[in-house]
Amino acid sequence: MELIYLYIEDYKNIKNQGFNFSSKFTCKYDEVKKTLQIDEKNNHIENFFGENINITAIVGENGSGKSSILNILHKGLNDFDFIGFALFKNIENKILYLQSIHKNYDCLKKY
Repeated sequence: MELIYLYIEDYKNIKNQGFNFSSKFTCKYDEVKKTLQIDEKNNHIENFFGENINITAIVGENGSGKSSILNILHKGLNDFDFIGFALFKNIENKILYLQSIHKNYDCLKKY
């Protein structure tokens, strides 16, 4: 399973922020409309780094929340005290699993 998108509504210094982790998809959550838009990138090169390898970097200034994101991912989405959701895909490259944390997100019902 691969993490595609992480939306953090509230955790430490991160408020209402989405993070794309995929080279194949671009995701955007609209807080007002409560919709999640998922677009497949036209310029994606399949297996660029080799089969089943995806490289993503988290960059930013000091205090921007890099460690907070890593803490959430390291400890696990279920065991952490933050509000948001995550979008995953399975090995067959199909979007399969959405996980909501501490809140019901209407945008997740269609997946």
